[in-house]
Parts: sequence; structure tokens; C-alpha cells
Amino acid sequence: MGGRLLPFGCGASLRHRRETNTRSIFSRRSLSESGNLGSRRDAMTPKPPGPEREAAGPPDVEDALAALSDTTPVDVAECRAACEALEAATLRSCRCHRRVLDADGARSLVLAMQRHPADAELQIAAAGALQHLAASEERDTCSQLVAAGACEAICTALTAHPQHSPLQQVACNALEILALGSSEAGVAVAAEGGADAAVQVLKAPSAGLEARRAAAMMLQAMLGVGDEVVDRIVSQGGVPAAVSALCDQKDDPLMQYWGQMLLRGLCAGKAEVKAEVQRKCHWQGVELDLA
Repeated sequence: MGGRLLPFGCGASLRHRRETNTRSIFSRRSLSESGNLGSRRDAMTPKPPGPEREAAGPPDVEDALAALSDTTPVDVAECRAACEALEAATLRSCRCHRRVLDADGARSLVLAMQRHPADAELQIAAAGALQHLAASEERDTCSQLVAAGACEAICTALTAHPQHSPLQQVACNALEILALGSSEAGVAVAAEGGADAAVQVLKAPSAGLEARRAAAMMLQAMLGVGDEVVDRIVSQGGVPAAVSALCDQKDDPLMQYWGQMLLRGLCAGKAEVKAEVQRKCHWQGVELDLA
């Protein structure tokens, strides 16, 4: 990941970003799913299965994969339920990642997104499952996801639902992990217009804090793809979008952190742009360190 701007103090590991996005996933879900906050925290840490559970595998995974098979016509409700089952399973159990990948589950998730592009909840569940697979420690996972069309499907969902903040957040989180996972995936995200769409999310106060923060993190991850992508983000208005997000969210430490990290990359080697950004932020009461 040479050339990428990484978080201070923790080496900006991919694991750090994965954990941040996992916490974000749980924060956006209703606590009523598990009854209380404590049980949701317990659920975030996968527990070693017993012999019977290990033999049977995560519940619903096989049925979900069968339901999403390209030979199985399924209505939107069934398709959504299958995507939600895979999203939950791939979040809570690393053991099922290989099973899903070996069963061509990534392609099945992409096909579900393509079949039902207007269903935002289905798009959220499928993109979330693809994100968990991208964060897997299995070898060559990101290459498999690129080949399955994951980058295109998620970018399409991000562009098609500009008013749906939860979907924008999930899509940006997924594209961030993909871009960090391999250079091939980063190039694919850029080619499918992912950076352009994320700039639009970052620009829009109506997108909400979580979505704009996810967009800033995703764009910062894209800086390592190449100078062409950096220039593209700048040409799409990435600098004023980041400044706007920083000024709108002065009290959010994570937005301040990721927004400034993004601006450091976008302003690198551009003395005039850097000076203008610092002036604008100073007028808005935001202290900025672009050194």
C-alpha cells in the first residue's frame, strides 16, 4: 500500500479500518434486533463453535446461497432475506467466508443487486456481505470479488440511491475495504466511478454524518490507487467537499481526522491549494494541519 496516507499511532492497518467499519455496521442497526446493547457487543466477537455447530456450519448460509443461485428465480423479498442472512453470517463468522466464496456466493450477491436495483435494503445487505468478504483474511479474496463484479455493483448502488444515507454509508465502507485490499480492486473502483460518487456524498450535508465520514475514509483509501485518481477527485470538487464536511462537523473527531487526512493527500505538492484550504478552514474556526 505504498504511497497511501495511513492513520497515526496504529500503522493505519487494514485491520483498524475493518474494525472501524464493523462498529459502524452495528451502530446503524436497531438495538431491538438483539434486545440490548450488551448482547450486541457480545455478538460482535465470533465465538468458537462447538463440534455440532462446526459440522453444520452457520445457520441459513446454505439455504441463502441456494436461494441466490442464478438458476433459481426468486422474488425480491426472498432475495432480500437471503442477502441479509449472508450479511449476518459473514459478519459474525469468519469460518463461512471460504464456504461462501467457494460456492460463488460473491457472484450470487452481485446478481441479486443487479436483479433488484431499486430495493435499497437488499442493496445494503448485499453490499455489507461483500464488504465482510473483502475484509476476509482468505487469500486472493479481493481478486475474486473484482472478477465477480462487486466493484461495479456497489458503485452502481451508490450512484442510484443518492438520497439513501444508510446505503451510501455501507457502499462507501465496502468500496474502502476493497480499495485497500488490492491495487486491482482500487483500480476497478475508480473505473466504475466510485470516487466520483463518494465526492458527491461528501459534498451533501443531507447525506448525514455517518455517510459523509464513510465517504471521506473511502476517498482517502483511493489516494493510493494513483495520481490519476487523485486528480479525478480534485476535479470533481473533492477539496471543497472535504472542507465543507470539516466545517459542518467540527465536533466529530473522526470526521476531523479523516477529512484532514484526505486533504493532506489532495493538497500534496499544491502549495496554492493548501494555502486556500487553510484560510477557508481558519475562517470557519477549524484548525487544520496539512504539513
